Amino acid sequence: MIPFSTSAGALILGAGLFFGASPLAAQAPAAPASCPPEVVSVDTVVDTLFGWLPQRLQGESEAQFTYRAAQERIALGLVDVPPMLGRRDGPSTWNAESPAGGDHLVDAEALVWFQLYGTGRLSGMKLERRSGWSRLDVALQRAVVRADSMGSFDAAPASLGGAPLDFWVAAGFLRLPNAGNVPLARVTRTLTRYQGDVIQPRLLDYDRRRFPDIATRAGAEPRITFVFEVDTTGRVVPGSIRPAQGGWRPFTVEAALVLRTARFAPGRIGRCFVPQRVTVPFSLIVR
Repeated sequence: MIPFSTSAGALILGAGLFFGASPLAAQAPAAPASCPPEVVSVDTVVDTLFGWLPQRLQGESEAQFTYRAAQERIALGLVDVPPMLGRRDGPSTWNAESPAGGDHLVDAEALVWFQLYGTGRLSGMKLERRSGWSRLDVALQRAVVRADSMGSFDAAPASLGGAPLDFWVAAGFLRLPNAGNVPLARVTRTLTRYQGDVIQPRLLDYDRRRFPDIATRAGAEPRITFVFEVDTTGRVVPGSIRPAQGGWRPFTVEAALVLRTARFAPGRIGRCFVPQRVTVPFSLIVR
């Protein structure tokens, strides 16, 4: 298996912890053809967004998980979002960082962090990841504020020391394994089919970048799959990078940084260069 492979090309991990050179690096993309491809059909697809019930974080004690899970369930139970959100109405943002020990949250479309005092009162809140559906982002934050104003959050057990604690409310398309998934809303997206053969973007070059030393202690070969858009100039569209499958957090962060530097030969439909979404798996192989 090629460590980083797709019909768009391959990022091969070289000796040690470096990304190796691409055999296509010497090529350069041609100027995009100035022609719109012929549209054959336009279809609307409906997906479901789920609110994620808590999973136990790595290194979290049973007492910490029990208390955190109860508070996150309270907030999620107060989320009031329209059953049909339609299409995204704003920009989405994805930060490769995820909460320590919470690598499963890397797949979230929307992520709200909040913090409670030991008394159970709200001490802080932040929208960490915008979904692009403003009503969803507002609904998640409003649920946290509503729970606080109603006095719904519990005081922390004395065994947890009374210091402020961190919590998250998350929503995503995936069904998390070994956890509850609460349907929140239906969303729509458009699929356009064009006349002509589809030629996927082809990788030309990327920034060679060393992985953190911690990667040598991973114990297994980390993997992460990304979905992103390549524009007609061969660049990855800023803000389009999304994890399609979660991975080891330090590796996920580094892989996302490398993707932002990648240069592709643009995808084509017939003779026309068009933006295309690409799915690419990364694998770290220590040689």
